Amino acid sequence: MNTYDKLSKISFLKKYSFKFLFVAFIGIHIPLIGLILYLAFGGNEVLDPISVFIAVLIFTLAATGATLFILNKLLEPIIFAKESLSEYIANKKVPQLPTNYTDEVGILLKEIQFSIQTLDELLEEKQDMIGLMSHDLKNPLAAVISYSELIPSADTDEKKQNLRLKIIHAAEVQRDIINAVLELLEREEIVVTEAMMSEIKLEDLFDEMKSNFEDLLNNKKLNLNVNVNEMNINAREDLMKQVFTNLISNAVKFTPEGGTISISANTNANNTEITITDNGIGFPPNKSKAIFDRFTKEKRKGTQGENTTGLGLYLSNKIVSRHSGKIVASSQGEGLGSTFVVSLPKLMN
Repeated sequence: MNTYDKLSKISFLKKYSFKFLFVAFIGIHIPLIGLILYLAFGGNEVLDPISVFIAVLIFTLAATGATLFILNKLLEPIIFAKESLSEYIANKKVPQLPTNYTDEVGILLKEIQFSIQTLDELLEEKQDMIGLMSHDLKNPLAAVISYSELIPSADTDEKKQNLRLKIIHAAEVQRDIINAVLELLEREEIVVTEAMMSEIKLEDLFDEMKSNFEDLLNNKKLNLNVNVNEMNINAREDLMKQVFTNLISNAVKFTPEGGTISISANTNANNTEITITDNGIGFPPNKSKAIFDRFTKEKRKGTQGENTTGLGLYLSNKIVSRHSGKIVASSQGEGLGSTFVVSLPKLMN
């Protein structure tokens, strides 16, 4: 890969075909260049035809060997991609192909990496779906059936009302799980290209978020403070709205009545960071990565019994990673609040 990498840094060799032609061109002309140098600096001695023939032959063989060697090195990324694909098919090992090159082979490497990652995620999601269908969806349905069977034996209105509320709750749990599954299936191939992205004003985005959550915030008497310093990001707007909707929704669920949620933004040399902090129930510090797992086992009910599916953070993390960014979660522990930092490539002027 070193030869390919070095040639990729030459400004006029942007295409993979140009790299091949450049090496071949130099290789073809090495004998001529060598002969000219020999005649120019080899003294005043006049060469006889046999000497010229031998010199040209030596230079040609050397040039041919060097050219074939370099051209073979140029094939390394393609061979690496082929071997990585075979390794994944045989052993389900996800490769780490380079995705920073922009020529035809670079695009091929990037697309193979993306395709393998997507396929691997789909296979994992299939297993999760099987587990979900066999357990999480069956349990609330079984509860609905059980409570319904108890209704005829309920001898007071209070007991009937209690069973009715339990049936509604079990049905709502199942509804939320079904909606989560449908959302996951809808987002199973999250694609983000430059053409899909646009400049988003964070101030406008969070004004909209604040309006959308107004009723929930008022219901729990929560304060939402936003200070994003007129910063902008470059992203696919519908997906980024989903990310911040999920994060704010979680903050609302897990912050007790009268609490505060704060949103701020800042930039460093390479990234724009959007930070969402609450003074809610928090989580153990060693769970900061597990909460992003698909259908995570770390899911909990909100402070007012709000249901969670364990899917929102997984999808948010997946969306941000498709934007070449990352989400980092942190908490000092139970009851000490949570902080989520969304880091995205800085918008260049």
